[in-house]
Amino acid sequence: MTREDVKKIFPNATDDEITAFLNQHNSEVNSAKGASIKDDDLKELREKAKKFEEYEREKLSNEERVKIALEQAEKARRDNLMLLNKTKAEAIFVADGLASEDYKDFIDSIVKEDENDTLSSAKAISKMLQKRKAAWEQEYKDNSISKTPKPDGKTSEKKDDNDKKDQYSAAEQLAISFAKSRADAAKVSAENLKNIIGG
Repeated sequence: MTREDVKKIFPNATDDEITAFLNQHNSEVNSAKGASIKDDDLKELREKAKKFEEYEREKLSNEERVKIALEQAEKARRDNLMLLNKTKAEAIFVADGLASEDYKDFIDSIVKEDENDTLSSAKAISKMLQKRKAAWEQEYKDNSISKTPKPDGKTSEKKDDNDKKDQYSAAEQLAISFAKSRADAAKVSAENLKNIIGG
Protein backbone atom coordinates (compact mmCIF):
# COMPACT_ATOMS: atom_id res chain seq x y z
CA MET A 1 0.00 0.00 0.00
CA THR A 2 1.35 3.44 -0.95
CA ARG A 3 0.82 6.89 0.54
CA GLU A 4 -1.42 7.73 -2.42
CA ASP A 5 -3.62 4.71 -1.67
CA VAL A 6 -4.01 5.84 1.92
CA LYS A 7 -4.78 9.41 0.76
CA LYS A 8 -7.57 8.06 -1.46
CA ILE A 9 -9.10 6.15 1.45
CA PHE A 10 -8.54 8.89 4.06
CA PRO A 11 -8.35 12.22 2.20
CA ASN A 12 -8.21 14.30 5.41
CA ALA A 13 -5.31 12.39 7.03
CA THR A 14 -2.15 14.30 7.88
CA ASP A 15 1.30 13.13 6.77
CA ASP A 16 2.09 11.88 10.30
CA GLU A 17 -1.13 9.91 10.44
CA ILE A 18 -0.45 8.37 7.03
CA THR A 19 3.08 7.42 8.10
CA ALA A 20 1.79 5.83 11.31
CA PHE A 21 -0.88 3.96 9.40
CA LEU A 22 1.59 2.69 6.78
CA ASN A 23 4.08 1.61 9.46
CA GLN A 24 1.42 -0.36 11.29
CA HIS A 25 0.10 -1.78 8.05
CA ASN A 26 3.57 -2.85 6.88
CA SER A 27 4.38 -4.46 10.21
CA GLU A 28 1.12 -6.40 10.13
CA VAL A 29 1.74 -7.47 6.54
CA ASN A 30 5.28 -8.62 7.39
CA SER A 31 4.09 -10.57 10.40
CA ALA A 32 1.38 -12.18 8.30
CA LYS A 33 3.77 -13.26 5.53
CA GLY A 34 4.15 -16.98 5.35
CA ALA A 35 1.04 -17.52 7.44
CA SER A 36 -2.54 -17.34 6.33
CA ILE A 37 -4.55 -14.37 7.48
CA LYS A 38 -7.23 -15.40 9.89
CA ASP A 39 -10.76 -14.03 9.89
CA ASP A 40 -10.06 -12.51 13.31
CA ASP A 41 -7.14 -10.55 11.85
CA LEU A 42 -9.31 -9.22 9.03
CA LYS A 43 -11.99 -8.27 11.52
CA GLU A 44 -9.40 -6.43 13.62
CA LEU A 45 -8.09 -4.54 10.59
CA ARG A 46 -11.61 -3.52 9.58
CA GLU A 47 -12.31 -2.28 13.10
CA LYS A 48 -9.10 -0.22 13.05
CA ALA A 49 -10.06 1.31 9.71
CA LYS A 50 -13.53 2.10 11.04
CA LYS A 51 -12.04 3.75 14.15
CA PHE A 52 -9.74 5.81 11.92
CA GLU A 53 -12.71 7.01 9.85
CA GLU A 54 -14.60 7.94 13.02
CA TYR A 55 -11.54 9.80 14.24
CA GLU A 56 -11.42 11.75 10.95
CA ARG A 57 -15.10 12.67 11.27
CA GLU A 58 -14.58 13.83 14.85
CA LYS A 59 -11.77 16.09 13.69
CA LEU A 60 -14.35 18.28 11.94
CA SER A 61 -14.89 21.39 13.97
CA ASN A 62 -18.32 22.27 15.27
CA GLU A 63 -18.42 25.13 12.77
CA GLU A 64 -17.79 22.72 9.90
CA ARG A 65 -20.52 20.39 11.15
CA VAL A 66 -22.96 23.30 11.44
CA LYS A 67 -21.99 24.51 7.96
CA ILE A 68 -22.61 21.05 6.45
CA ALA A 69 -25.94 20.75 8.28
CA LEU A 70 -26.99 24.21 7.07
CA GLU A 71 -26.06 23.38 3.48
CA GLN A 72 -28.10 20.18 3.63
CA ALA A 73 -31.04 22.03 5.20
CA GLU A 74 -30.89 24.78 2.55
CA LYS A 75 -30.84 22.21 -0.26
CA ALA A 76 -33.84 20.41 1.27
CA ARG A 77 -35.66 23.77 1.62
CA ARG A 78 -35.03 24.66 -2.04
CA ASP A 79 -36.10 21.20 -3.24
CA ASN A 80 -39.31 21.36 -1.21
CA LEU A 81 -40.05 24.92 -2.39
CA MET A 82 -39.59 23.91 -6.04
CA LEU A 83 -41.87 20.89 -5.54
CA LEU A 84 -44.52 23.05 -3.87
CA ASN A 85 -44.38 25.66 -6.67
CA LYS A 86 -44.57 22.92 -9.30
CA THR A 87 -47.67 21.52 -7.58
CA LYS A 88 -49.30 24.98 -7.56
CA ALA A 89 -48.54 25.46 -11.27
CA GLU A 90 -50.01 22.04 -12.04
CA ALA A 91 -53.14 23.02 -10.11
CA ILE A 92 -53.59 26.05 -12.40
CA PHE A 93 -53.29 23.90 -15.52
CA VAL A 94 -55.66 21.23 -14.19
CA ALA A 95 -58.22 23.88 -13.17
CA ASP A 96 -58.16 25.15 -16.77
CA GLY A 97 -58.87 21.66 -18.11
CA LEU A 98 -55.38 20.58 -19.16
CA ALA A 99 -54.19 17.01 -18.70
CA SER A 100 -50.71 16.19 -17.41
CA GLU A 101 -49.69 15.13 -20.94
CA ASP A 102 -50.40 18.71 -22.09
CA TYR A 103 -47.91 20.38 -19.74
CA LYS A 104 -45.46 17.66 -18.64
CA ASP A 105 -42.82 18.61 -21.26
CA PHE A 106 -42.51 22.27 -20.27
CA ILE A 107 -43.60 22.58 -16.64
CA ASP A 108 -40.10 22.13 -15.19
CA SER A 109 -38.87 25.07 -17.28
CA ILE A 110 -41.36 27.50 -15.68
CA VAL A 111 -40.95 26.38 -12.05
CA LYS A 112 -38.81 28.81 -10.05
CA GLU A 113 -38.02 29.26 -6.36
CA ASP A 114 -40.07 32.46 -6.42
CA GLU A 115 -43.72 31.44 -6.14
CA ASN A 116 -45.03 34.57 -7.87
CA ASP A 117 -42.79 34.03 -10.91
CA THR A 118 -43.90 30.42 -11.20
CA LEU A 119 -47.61 31.19 -10.86
CA SER A 120 -47.41 34.16 -13.25
CA SER A 121 -45.80 31.97 -15.91
CA ALA A 122 -48.37 29.19 -15.38
CA LYS A 123 -51.29 31.64 -15.60
CA ALA A 124 -49.91 33.30 -18.75
CA ILE A 125 -49.42 29.96 -20.51
CA SER A 126 -52.83 28.72 -19.42
CA LYS A 127 -54.48 31.95 -20.60
CA MET A 128 -52.76 31.69 -23.98
CA LEU A 129 -53.85 28.05 -24.36
CA GLN A 130 -57.44 28.95 -23.43
CA LYS A 131 -57.47 31.73 -26.06
CA ARG A 132 -56.17 29.32 -28.70
CA LYS A 133 -58.79 26.76 -27.71
CA ALA A 134 -61.59 29.36 -27.86
CA ALA A 135 -60.40 30.57 -31.29
CA TRP A 136 -60.26 27.01 -32.59
CA GLU A 137 -63.74 26.28 -31.26
CA GLN A 138 -65.10 29.47 -32.85
CA GLU A 139 -63.46 28.62 -36.16
CA TYR A 140 -64.88 25.11 -36.01
CA LYS A 141 -68.32 26.52 -35.23
CA ASP A 142 -68.09 29.06 -38.07
CA ASN A 143 -66.98 26.37 -40.52
CA SER A 144 -69.77 24.06 -39.42
CA ILE A 145 -72.38 26.77 -39.88
CA SER A 146 -71.05 27.80 -43.29
CA LYS A 147 -71.18 24.20 -44.53
CA THR A 148 -74.71 23.57 -43.23
CA PRO A 149 -77.13 23.14 -46.16
CA LYS A 150 -79.77 25.81 -46.68
CA PRO A 151 -83.36 24.68 -46.88
CA ASP A 152 -83.12 24.76 -50.69
CA GLY A 153 -80.25 22.23 -50.52
CA LYS A 154 -77.41 24.66 -51.29
CA THR A 155 -74.53 25.38 -48.91
CA SER A 156 -73.77 28.90 -47.89
CA GLU A 157 -70.29 30.16 -48.65
CA LYS A 158 -68.50 32.81 -46.69
CA LYS A 159 -68.61 36.02 -48.64
CA ASP A 160 -65.27 37.44 -47.64
CA ASP A 161 -62.51 35.02 -46.61
CA ASN A 162 -59.93 37.76 -47.04
CA ASP A 163 -61.26 39.56 -43.93
CA LYS A 164 -60.49 36.46 -41.85
CA LYS A 165 -57.00 35.94 -43.28
CA ASP A 166 -55.64 38.86 -41.30
CA GLN A 167 -56.27 37.13 -37.98
CA TYR A 168 -54.22 34.02 -38.93
CA SER A 169 -50.47 33.64 -38.87
CA ALA A 170 -48.62 32.94 -42.12
CA ALA A 171 -48.34 29.26 -41.21
CA GLU A 172 -52.08 29.03 -40.51
CA GLN A 173 -52.92 30.78 -43.78
CA LEU A 174 -50.67 28.36 -45.64
CA ALA A 175 -52.35 25.39 -43.95
CA ILE A 176 -55.83 26.72 -44.81
CA SER A 177 -54.78 27.33 -48.42
CA PHE A 178 -53.30 23.83 -48.64
CA ALA A 179 -56.45 22.28 -47.19
CA LYS A 180 -58.66 24.16 -49.67
CA SER A 181 -56.53 23.13 -52.63
CA ARG A 182 -56.61 19.49 -51.48
CA ALA A 183 -60.40 19.68 -51.14
CA ASP A 184 -60.72 21.18 -54.63
CA ALA A 185 -58.43 18.51 -56.08
CA ALA A 186 -60.47 15.76 -54.38
CA LYS A 187 -63.68 17.25 -55.80
CA VAL A 188 -62.24 17.36 -59.33
CA SER A 189 -60.98 13.78 -58.98
CA ALA A 190 -64.41 12.61 -57.84
CA GLU A 191 -66.10 14.31 -60.82
CA ASN A 192 -63.56 12.80 -63.23
CA LEU A 193 -64.11 9.37 -61.75
CA LYS A 194 -67.85 9.83 -62.03
CA ASN A 195 -67.51 10.82 -65.70
CA ILE A 196 -65.26 7.84 -66.44
CA ILE A 197 -67.55 5.38 -64.71
CA GLY A 198 -70.70 6.96 -66.13
CA GLY A 199 -69.23 7.51 -69.57
